[in-house]
Amino acid sequence: MQALIVRHPLLVVALALVLSGVGLGALQVGPYLAHRRLMNLDWYGTASPREQRETAERALGLWFGDPHDEFCILLQYGDASSIPFLEAAIAHRPASERGDVMTCTWIHAFDALARIQHPAAWAKRMSKPRPRS
Repeated sequence: MQALIVRHPLLVVALALVLSGVGLGALQVGPYLAHRRLMNLDWYGTASPREQRETAERALGLWFGDPHDEFCILLQYGDASSIPFLEAAIAHRPASERGDVMTCTWIHAFDALARIQHPAAWAKRMSKPRPRS
């Protein structure tokens, strides 16, 4: 092995990069499949709240894509197990979503976290009449 490194250092570096890329890509298979499952209306229509919650939590591990549906599911069915997934997603939200204005996707994330962490305050907030537009 040492002779290979000495004689062909660029080959060894290229091989290491390819293997690390494959390894990183493998980490995305589970979240990607969960994300795709949430888009399957047949599955979605028959899945239990627990299945939907667990699938949404797994799908939040996806490094690309829009987590809007995942946050909406966790807003409805999330529980204490969802907190680390929501916190991690919020911590990694795009820089464009960190100011005073954000898309509804991230509002759903914060709402889901608030509902789970502070259920009494959330219930009180939801019981207030909303202004009509």
